[in-house]
Amino acid sequence: MRQLTFVAACAVLAACGTTNPSVRTSESGGDVYAATVRPVDVNYLPADVAIDARLDQTLGTKTSRIGDTFSATVVNPVLARDGTTLVPAGARLVGHITGLADPVGMYSGVIRLDFNTLNFDGRSNMFNGAITRVDVKAARGMNADSAAAARDSSLGAIFAGGDVARMIDRGILATETVGTAISLGGGASTRLPAGTALTIRTTAPSKTTK
Repeated sequence: MRQLTFVAACAVLAACGTTNPSVRTSESGGDVYAATVRPVDVNYLPADVAIDARLDQTLGTKTSRIGDTFSATVVNPVLARDGTTLVPAGARLVGHITGLADPVGMYSGVIRLDFNTLNFDGRSNMFNGAITRVDVKAARGMNADSAAAARDSSLGAIFAGGDVARMIDRGILATETVGTAISLGGGASTRLPAGTALTIRTTAPSKTTK
């Protein structure tokens, strides 16, 4: 009995220390991981923190290449538990393209994005994160081609691991395994327009102070 009481107490303390991650459903029907952890202080950015950002440039199969860098600007500040700002709005997430493929058969165009750094206040911090939400319709100032592409219901869907493995096995996508694979749709304009809204979940802790 004493052992069971101890285990139960530990479970309660663990629940109080962090907020449990949740799952929400994307527009494409798949489950999307929603991070809800809140940082303890301004010194470290823990894993499982959700960061909202907007893509700074248009990315696509016709204009981008594997290895190209890209960036996204943070739109909502990340606050520590005491209310101080850990990551300010306007901070910039920088990454590179790790995979790119035109539409083939039943598969839509694909782009794979990986983040490397989080930059703000004149500092560049190492950053690891996975994209959990892509909202193309939130992009502002889209041209006619981008607006037409945004009407493709598959544009912005996040591919699950099994789908990515099959694309790699069939030679559709490069064997690079780093980053989040995102559908670019099946139309002629296969791209993510600048201004696309992203939610990025941190996948590893990182130091944010000098």
